[in-house]
Amino acid sequence: MDELAERDLAELAGVLNGRLVLEAMPDGVLVVDDAGLVRVANSRAEELVGVAPRGLAGRPVEDFIPERLRSIHRGHVQRFFAQPASRSMGALREILLMRADGSECHVDVSLAHVRVAQRDWVVVSLRDVSDYYRLRAEAQHAHQVAEAASEEKSRFLTRMSHELRTPLHAMMGFAQLLEMESAPHQRDAFLQIRQAGRHLLELIGEVLDIARVESGSLGLSTESVQVSELLGEVLDLLQPIASERGVRFDARSLDGDSASVAADRQRTRQILINLVSNAVKYNRVGGVVTFTRATIEGPGVRLDVADTGVGIAEADLSRLFQPFERLAAAGTDVEGTGVGLVLSQQLAEAMGGRIDASSRLGEGSVFSLTLPRATRAVSTPLPSRGEFVHPRVSRRARLLYIEDNPSNVQLIHDALERATNWEIAHAATGADGLARLRAESFDVVLLDIHLPDLEGADVLATLRADPATREVPIMILSADASSAQIERMRALGATSYLTKPVDVVELVGRLEEIAGRVVDLGRESPPE
Repeated sequence: MDELAERDLAELAGVLNGRLVLEAMPDGVLVVDDAGLVRVANSRAEELVGVAPRGLAGRPVEDFIPERLRSIHRGHVQRFFAQPASRSMGALREILLMRADGSECHVDVSLAHVRVAQRDWVVVSLRDVSDYYRLRAEAQHAHQVAEAASEEKSRFLTRMSHELRTPLHAMMGFAQLLEMESAPHQRDAFLQIRQAGRHLLELIGEVLDIARVESGSLGLSTESVQVSELLGEVLDLLQPIASERGVRFDARSLDGDSASVAADRQRTRQILINLVSNAVKYNRVGGVVTFTRATIEGPGVRLDVADTGVGIAEADLSRLFQPFERLAAAGTDVEGTGVGLVLSQQLAEAMGGRIDASSRLGEGSVFSLTLPRATRAVSTPLPSRGEFVHPRVSRRARLLYIEDNPSNVQLIHDALERATNWEIAHAATGADGLARLRAESFDVVLLDIHLPDLEGADVLATLRADPATREVPIMILSADASSAQIERMRALGATSYLTKPVDVVELVGRLEEIAGRVVDLGRESPPE
C-alpha cells in the first residue's frame, strides 16, 4: 500500500472514530474506494462473506457479486459515484451477495458517500435478510397453493352445480307439465315428484353454499334490509306449513318496527326461512312461534325466534352447528338434513353477524340472529309468478334454443307448445346456433352456457359484436347458479338469466314478455 493511501486511510479511520466503532456495529460494514476496492471491513462483514480476518481488505467488491449480476452492479457503481446519494437501510431491494464458498444470500444495503482526502469513498452497511426472503418465498408459495386450491374448489362447485341441477331441471319440469294436464287422481303423484325434487335441490344448494362459504367464493351484496318487512315475507311463505302442523305465528311485537340490518337480502331471507321452518317443524301441535321486537345491541340488531317445542338438552347444544347433525330429530318423521342451521350460522358470520341458541328440554328453544345495524331500510319487492300469458302479437314468435341436452330441449319444446304462439328451432352446438342466426331471423335466443364446442359466453359475445344480431334478446338458461357467472353473462349483454331447474311457468312468462315486446316493435303496419 503506497504512502498516500496509508495517510488517506489513517485520516478516514479518524473520521470513523477508529475500528472500535466499526466492530461495535451489528451489521457488516465495508469502506470502498472509488475504484471499487474494499479498504476497511469489520468482522461482521467478514463473517457474512465467509473469509478470514482481514481477508476482505484490498479485494474488489465485484468478487462478491454473482457473475450473472456483475455487469448490472458495475452500472450501479458508476451511477453512484457520478451522483453520490445516500441510501437508507430497510428498502429491501433484492441484492444478492456471493459468499466465499460460492453460496448466495440476500442482503439489505445502505450506502453513505464520504469525501476524505479529496477522494470519494462509500461506506456500505450489509444486513443478512435471507430469512426474510425465505419466509416471504414460502408465504408466496403457500398463498399460490391456497389460491389454486380455492380456484379448483370453485371450478368443482360450478361443475357439481351444473351436473346436479341439469337432470333435476328435466325431472321437475316434465313433472310440472304432466301435473298441469293430468287427471285429478294422478296429480298427487306428480306433486310428490316435484316436492322430492325441491327437497333434493334445497339439499344440493345448501351443501354447495357451505362449500362456497368455506372457500371464500360466496358472493354477498350488502344493502339495508328492514327486518320486520323481510320476516313478514318469510312468514307468508311458511304459513301453509305452519297451518298444516297447527302452529301459530306471533309477530305482534314487530308491528311498526323499522330496525334495519346491513346484510345480503337473499342470504338473510335464507337464514330466516331456516330458523322459522325449524321452529315450526320441531314445535308441538298447537304450539306458537314468537318473534321478539328487533333489539339494537351496540353495532348490531338481534331478532329472537322462540318456539314451544320439545327443546334441546343442554349437553346437545354444542352439537347444533355441526353438519348433518339432527340430534333427537334423527329418529322422527321430521324432514331435514342437518345442514340448514350450519349454513345459516356460516352465512350470518360471513355478513358480520352470528346465531346464538338457548333451550330448555320440554319447554322450547330460542334462536337469536344478530346482524350489523344499518342506518336506513330499503324495500325490494319479490317477483311474482303467474300462469301462461300469451302476448298480443300479429304472428308467432320465433325462438332458437342453443342446447346440447336432448331432455332439456324436449322440455322447452313441450312447454312452449302448450303456450302457443311459438315457433321453435334448435341448435345442438354453438357453431350451429351462430350459423342459423346469420341465416334466419329469430325473436328470442335461449342459450345454454356449457356447449360441446363453444362456451356460451363466446356465443353471446359473438352475437353482441355482430350488427345483424346485436339487438336480438338472449336469455341464458343454465345450471350454473353462481353469482359471478350471472354477473359475467349480464355484463356480456344477456337480456335475462334463469337457472335450472326452472319453473316452466316463470320461464314461459319471461319469454312471452320478451317476445311480445320484440314482435310488437317489429310488426309491420297493416295494409290500408
